[in-house]
Amino acid sequence: MIYFDNASTSYPKPEAHCRHIAHIYDFPLGSYGRSRDSHTLELSTQVESLRDLLASTIGAKGQGEQICFTKNATEAINTVLKGLPGLQKREILLSPMEHNAVARPVYGLDKGADPTLMPAKSDGSVDIAALSELLRSQTTAPRLCVINGMSNINGLKQDIAAIVSAVRTCYPHCAFLLDAAQALPYMHIDVQAWGIDYVAITGHKGLLGPVGTGALYVRDPLSITPLMRGGTGFRSEELADTTHMPERFESGTMNLIGLSAWYVSLKHYPCERELIEGATLSNFIHRLEHELGYRTFAASESSKQGPLFSILPRQGSAATLSDRLYYDFGITTRFGIHCAPLAHRTLGTINTGTVRISLSPYNTTDELSELYEALRICNGGL
Repeated sequence: MIYFDNASTSYPKPEAHCRHIAHIYDFPLGSYGRSRDSHTLELSTQVESLRDLLASTIGAKGQGEQICFTKNATEAINTVLKGLPGLQKREILLSPMEHNAVARPVYGLDKGADPTLMPAKSDGSVDIAALSELLRSQTTAPRLCVINGMSNINGLKQDIAAIVSAVRTCYPHCAFLLDAAQALPYMHIDVQAWGIDYVAITGHKGLLGPVGTGALYVRDPLSITPLMRGGTGFRSEELADTTHMPERFESGTMNLIGLSAWYVSLKHYPCERELIEGATLSNFIHRLEHELGYRTFAASESSKQGPLFSILPRQGSAATLSDRLYYDFGITTRFGIHCAPLAHRTLGTINTGTVRISLSPYNTTDELSELYEALRICNGGL
């Protein structure tokens, strides 16, 4: 099987990750922050090291305590959207390629006016000049700007620094939430330099961790209230919410197994393998369109192309093509709307969906060649 569905969940995981999971219960295992046995303490130390690794990855080196663990990026996003006191959807700026992890909680905030969508170019990148003009005509000051770092439909990497600069020029007090679920580790992020307030992270995609793992970076812990409240193992004699980080946003029993396995994956990340993205992938996408006749959906500039893209056949449906790739050629892709209707409306594919091809460091150019040949046959052997 050739696996091109890494934007859903990456496969394979590093070998050390698999060994770690397989032997996790060889010794007694208690709860993070509560138990004192040596095995639990060892894994808890890995979790603390994971905080530091993630903080460094987003440009917050030395701020590991600002990383709070969640079960996924969706929970991290909801923590911010539901934690900002009195936030209304009309006070939110959305980038044009948002996932439903953002869109649904935003549109469900209240029954008032809708959020403002940032103007987009044909590939979904934010039109900075048009955005600046739009902001100058705004009658409601935005309190929060949400940016999808890398699209889960066409792999577009947004120019985050330019968006932040444009918004803060007009509204210097606007907060920023970055959805980095697809972006990490495929694009540079610097929360310090850009002034990003919140970053939502998931473990099971490009960072090669297990499902059920996520994280939230919070610059100012008092700017939002916790999504959940309960036991933290810290100052348990107090009934009020703690302001101490990261416990403020980590009520309940931690996913110690998943988080320690995520740490192991990052420590054994296959850095020696060359990720296929940028110009190399853009050239392949160009061939699919101009040699085989597929409609392709990707970043207009190769420098902004992450390791995923979408296609559509000129005839037939996305579902039929994806099924044939799997059943006839053993190639796994994903078809549909990909939980991102706003992005599909931006790209003009809301009525058709697309077939998404998403890579990880484990995919090879030989596998892309096999995909090309399969798509050639599916398209009538052109």
